[in-house]
Amino acid sequence: MPRAGIACADGHVASIRRRSAIRHGCANSFHYQISNISREDGGAFDSRYIDYHSPTTRQSGTFIEGGVNANTEILNDVSTMNGRRQITIAPGCYDCYACFVFWRGDRSARLSFSGRGGFGRLLRRASSRISSGRRSASAAG
Repeated sequence: MPRAGIACADGHVASIRRRSAIRHGCANSFHYQISNISREDGGAFDSRYIDYHSPTTRQSGTFIEGGVNANTEILNDVSTMNGRRQITIAPGCYDCYACFVFWRGDRSARLSFSGRGGFGRLLRRASSRISSGRRSASAAG
């Protein structure tokens, strides 16, 4: 569902480099993307999303990608995550990031593995601003 009342400025930069002189040639690339969202009623800052990914494709077909995704959100009103369980997020500024590594083995190999690992962080006391309501015994039913 599109958000009403916002203006978005986007930027995207990408590059690729093929190295055939190496014994197991590969293609390295990166891309950097930023989206800055502001409110149309005065231009106040609303959100910012930043992605930086660096994928590598080996000559064998193995694919490896590492990256960082960061965002900043400003909530002016209480945001409901789950109305049935009454889980809400208090107004405020929230910064978070996630780092990851993804790999996919050679798909033409008899046995190939793939997976993803990552970690992230939610900053500025966000965990203390997420609250959960309790259901009464009569409502639990």
